[in-house]
This record gives sequence, structure tokens and C-alpha cells, in this order.
Amino acid sequence: MDPETVRSWIAAAETELSELSAEADRVQFRLAEKRRQLMLLYEVLASLTNSPVALPADYMGTRKSTRDRVQSATERILLDHGKPMWIQGIHAEFIRRGVPLPGRGTPTNIAAHLVDLDRFRRFGRGVYGLAVWEKPPSTTGRSEEVDSPSKPHQHADPQPLTDEHRAAV
Repeated sequence: MDPETVRSWIAAAETELSELSAEADRVQFRLAEKRRQLMLLYEVLASLTNSPVALPADYMGTRKSTRDRVQSATERILLDHGKPMWIQGIHAEFIRRGVPLPGRGTPTNIAAHLVDLDRFRRFGRGVYGLAVWEKPPSTTGRSEEVDSPSKPHQHADPQPLTDEHRAAV
């Protein structure tokens, strides 16, 4: 395999990603338009019948929000991993598990949804874990207990997850 072949694969994947992003934007616009149309039709029906009309649960926004989906997926990933992870590792797990990525699909977009201090804690720059986990002691200011993002195949010994921690999440 030569570098030019890989570069051509990258170019094709970037092109497809760009096309899919544009298509997603068009679909989001159409969804917003249909929601507005549906709301107007419910208002017309309510005015014709002189009584309120119940809106479907999906329209009322009872589906999980992007933040809820990202937080739930991250929580599952962290529980499976058993210790804090670099955001790049969390991002890689989203991709590996087929979890839809928020926003532009970058690790930063995931991190933006992890501000819930009741569920998550930042253990260092770019390192996230569950709030119920104790912060590992560090004398250097670095998170030695976390796998290096550049070497995901090397694993430090995870701290065992206690029943108390599992019950808290």
C-alpha cells in the first residue's frame, strides 16, 4: 500500500463527509419547516373545533435531546472503560459503537456536552470521567492514571469499579 492510495481514500472520504454534512443541513431545515407546518395545522384544527388539540409527544420535545444522548453514551463508555478517558478516546468509542456524533463530529463537540457536574468530572485537560470517581492524585499536574491518547493500545491498570460507584450512576 502506498501513500498516494491512502491519500486518494482520504480525499474520497472527505468529499463524502462534506456531501453528507450538506445533506444533513438540508434535512434539518426540512424538519424545522415541517414542524412549523404541523404547528400551524394544529392551531387551525384547534380554532375550527374551538377546543385544544393535544400535540404528539415527539413534537413536544420529549425525545432525548442531543445533550442527553451524548451524556448517556459517554456514561456507558466510561463505565465500560472503568476509569477516566481522554476525550479523543471517548470520540473514538462513539465512532466504533456507531453513536451519532454531535455538531461537527469533533471531540470538542462531545466535551461541550459533558459540563453536567453531577454526572461528569474533568480530571485534567482533555480527560473526563464520572463524577463519582475519585480524582487520582497527581504530583506532576498530569493525569498518569489515564491512557495516553497517542497510544490507545497501552493500558494502565484501571481502578476497580465498586458497587457504590455503579449504584451512583
